[in-house]
Amino acid sequence: MPIEEKDKKYEKLILIEQLMKENPRNIAFTIESFFPSITGPNKEAFGIARRIVHDGFRPSIFTSHLDTKDCRNEEIFDAVPVKRYKIYGKIMRFVFTPQMYGELKKKNLNLIHAFNYRSIQTEIAYKIAKKKKIPLIFNPCGQLLSYKHVVSGFKQLPYILYDILTWKKIIKRADKIIVESQLEYDEALTFGVSQEKLALIPMGIDSAKYYKPKTFYESTSKNPLKIIFVGRLSRNRNLEPILRAMLLVKDVELRIIGAEMKTSGMLKGGYLDELQQWVQNHDLSDKITFIGPKYDQDLIEEFQNADVFVYTSLYENFGQTIQEAAASGLPIISTRTGFASDFIEESKNGYFVNPHDEKQIAKYLEKLKDKQLKQLFSEYSHQKIRAHYNWDIIIKQFIQIYNECEKKYQ
Repeated sequence: MPIEEKDKKYEKLILIEQLMKENPRNIAFTIESFFPSITGPNKEAFGIARRIVHDGFRPSIFTSHLDTKDCRNEEIFDAVPVKRYKIYGKIMRFVFTPQMYGELKKKNLNLIHAFNYRSIQTEIAYKIAKKKKIPLIFNPCGQLLSYKHVVSGFKQLPYILYDILTWKKIIKRADKIIVESQLEYDEALTFGVSQEKLALIPMGIDSAKYYKPKTFYESTSKNPLKIIFVGRLSRNRNLEPILRAMLLVKDVELRIIGAEMKTSGMLKGGYLDELQQWVQNHDLSDKITFIGPKYDQDLIEEFQNADVFVYTSLYENFGQTIQEAAASGLPIISTRTGFASDFIEESKNGYFVNPHDEKQIAKYLEKLKDKQLKQLFSEYSHQKIRAHYNWDIIIKQFIQIYNECEKKYQ
């Protein structure tokens, strides 16, 4: 290991030691996967953990090796320790990590924050919180009833059986259940969560990272309307109407950013191949480009270089890329789902569309060729994100909940 890397690692360890002395309130975050795997839940878990380090907490993330290759068992991410456990069995995304329970049982913890429902790691969080008599905060991450929107028929059985066999005990034991959108709030009530336990806290975002003042232009053949879709490519993301809209609108270019990933183990694969074949069959390769996944600054630049964000997912409890597009100041065309439902004000910063209506999508794309309209939508979204969704605003809400829940156990 180069000397510089050793020095950096040593500095991080010193910082951790200092934080351990200064911050006696130990909080464990449990989640089945973590970086370098990129998902909304693990980005949220880390987003919270790294921001409470200096607010009276000593956060640690406990996870598994799911979706990771050649990763260390223990690492430090921005002063947050991460411990990965060996997987001893796997059913769909239900991964067994028995060592996690043994180690968490020995640790001095003040609070546990669990992410994802129907997860062994959340089951472990439940057992540890119950055994130690400490608060359990739970983010279901849209997984309470989402399966009904993603799969049908007998494919719903594993989800239903899980709820029956576990008696929804995590829902009953959690001191606070945090949902990210009004849609997820309503589904939680339907699922049986008591209103007193619910808190609606959306995902936070560093808007300054995404927003770059830009000048929009009238869209013409020489300056086509630049459209992007960003997200994991799964059948419930429903990209077909966006592709079909490209047949109806001139002077447009569509960039599809993301890799194929099944949002349910019961979904059929091969979706990306089918989309690419459709584009070839309709001779649209000059209009539609499949970019693949992009991350960090590369992804931010994609947002900043675009004119319009289009998203026709059949279901999202939140939809982080919609939020990122809004933070980048993009007009948004979306189905009524997750963050879009809470954020978009029709004809002020975006439009809602039917999930199967390419003519409606095409109509709004034609409208958004107007440079003044794009500019107005952009400025409105930027101001709204800064006022309500910046991490500095969101993190205060989490800390308040942690403090209130801890007081109950004192």
